[in-house]
Amino acid sequence: MEEVTQANILETLPQDMLVKFLSRVGQDSSKQLFILKLVRKSFLNLSDDPLVCKRISLDRWDLVPWRKPKMDHIIRRCYFYGNPNVIFQRGLINYFDKSNTELGLRLIEEAANSQIIKGFVFMV
Repeated sequence: MEEVTQANILETLPQDMLVKFLSRVGQDSSKQLFILKLVRKSFLNLSDDPLVCKRISLDRWDLVPWRKPKMDHIIRRCYFYGNPNVIFQRGLINYFDKSNTELGLRLIEEAANSQIIKGFVFMV
């Protein structure tokens, strides 16, 4: 009889269930998601899934991650997959850059229409 371990149980779960789990963890706390990525190689690989990137919360990150290439890479992936927090962040940055006010307003509107921005309440 095979010994049941935590690793064995995780291996039997469908990948889509693990992706949903990781996306919910990331939605609540990006720090906890990064800790999970260190626990298992499968978590590391699945954390790049579009659903995880779309839901990850950036509420404890600097608005402008100065000279942090790894963070910039994560933010670009999240933007590519439509993360409303990142779209809102980019909108604010562009809005206050006098040459990109229109783009900033468009991005803020796009983020507001998603209605799932953590930490902000929009009246739509």
